[in-house]
Amino acid sequence: MSWKHFVDYDLRDGDLSFGTQPDFENGHPFDIHHGLVVRFALPQRRLYDSDEILEWFREEFGGDLESIRGGWTVGWDGSNTIGEYSSEEAEEHASDVLFSIELRIEDAARNDYLPSKEIWDAADYWLTAFTYEGAADDMGITENTTDAELEEIVEELRTIHSDVVFTDLEEFCQRVREIVQGDE
Repeated sequence: MSWKHFVDYDLRDGDLSFGTQPDFENGHPFDIHHGLVVRFALPQRRLYDSDEILEWFREEFGGDLESIRGGWTVGWDGSNTIGEYSSEEAEEHASDVLFSIELRIEDAARNDYLPSKEIWDAADYWLTAFTYEGAADDMGITENTTDAELEEIVEELRTIHSDVVFTDLEEFCQRVREIVQGDE
């Protein structure tokens, strides 16, 4: 199962929070529906540290987020507490700021300065650039590689590729060795 990651900005108190939900869930909390909280989706296939991502949000967007709170108020619609903007200009400003933040999050992910690690299936990672034999050469796996050496290679690859979390690196390295040995 995959997960959606997000940062919520509470317009009532300016609090930021990090959260996740299963990818199959499409709903969102009433506070978002009623305009009390703004949710920013984070790119998928990445691993996030909640403290790092919240600190990054504060540094990157703190001033922008505070600027939209100035034109925002809490109201009552007869049934629910709701968030609303005090004027059309305030709503326009908020819309522009929120759109800009979403674009900057996408840009940060695309240009690798979003504090996160990519999640990859090891086969997808290596076989997009290499054949199995090419992957073996790149990884330093030969037909004579022992189990102990394979474990060392896996640890070395994790160190070299520290910005990536592999879901199945050990299994892939074993598979590469089997193919190089001609066991396939």
